[in-house]
Amino acid sequence: MLRKPSVPAGRIENMQQPVALPAGLAEHPPGPQLCALLADLDTTQVSNHATVVLLRAWRRLRSHVEAEELRVLAELGRRDTAADPHTLARADQPDPGCVLEIATALTVTENAAARDHNLAETLVWRLPAVHAALAAGQIDRAKAWVFADYLGDEELTDA
Repeated sequence: MLRKPSVPAGRIENMQQPVALPAGLAEHPPGPQLCALLADLDTTQVSNHATVVLLRAWRRLRSHVEAEELRVLAELGRRDTAADPHTLARADQPDPGCVLEIATALTVTENAAARDHNLAETLVWRLPAVHAALAAGQIDRAKAWVFADYLGDEELTDA
């Protein structure tokens, strides 16, 4: 009697033809176009190897989005609250009251808002090269934190 070979638990027996990734996805810079490319892909239909390329593309995009959010946080902190709210007026130093506004807007705790705003201030105003690397998807937020922790209080000329 011939027995059908057993399939290991959790293994999918009926393999399908994988969907090809868009050309150049591995090198595509983060931004709205990458977002559009990724939004149209069905992750479950991508080949095993291409899944790593897809994961890296999503991480680049995530880093870019986080950099843009940090840029907005830094801008919000520098808005001159004494000026007409319908004008564009920036203060030299961040307004301490911005943390409460950020916490309310993002529905996070004041501690979380303060932590994110401090990171934003450090990266955008003191470490623009690190912020640019985050925006380009070259580093992630965790690495940006390390740079901010070690270099944020230093006198910098070319960071």
